[in-house]
Amino acid sequence: MIKAIPGILCFLFLPLFTVWAADDVTVTLRLDRLEASLSDTVRMEIRVSGSRKSDDPPVLQGLESFLVTSGGTSSRVEIINGQVNSGLDYTYFIQPKKTGTFKIGPVRVTVDGKTFESESHTLVVRTATHAGGSSPGPVFVQASVSSQDM
Repeated sequence: MIKAIPGILCFLFLPLFTVWAADDVTVTLRLDRLEASLSDTVRMEIRVSGSRKSDDPPVLQGLESFLVTSGGTSSRVEIINGQVNSGLDYTYFIQPKKTGTFKIGPVRVTVDGKTFESESHTLVVRTATHAGGSSPGPVFVQASVSSQDM
């Protein structure tokens, strides 16, 4: 029973560490690529470090020319060498509606009444290019097996 007391105390005081860490909140925006075509879907991840909650979902800017689909939310707590790190991750999938160069972000997240902002990224959307300048049609392959021994 005595050996279990430090573990119990750790779990009792763990919420206090996440509250203290709320002052060190950072928001990071990440795109899985910086160039895409009209037929591509780009994965966008918003990472909120220092808090496992936000007052509202992130406010996304620069996505008027994209179809946006939510990919889900996850929270995390890491305890490494006694240091507690917590965070919240939002995943979105964006598909361009037109070609051009677009500024994605910044993303704004509000935690405990304070607003935090990410950096922005530039995404270049081009039309899909095919070899020979024409669009490829369907490809048919026919194979046969000879019944004769060689």
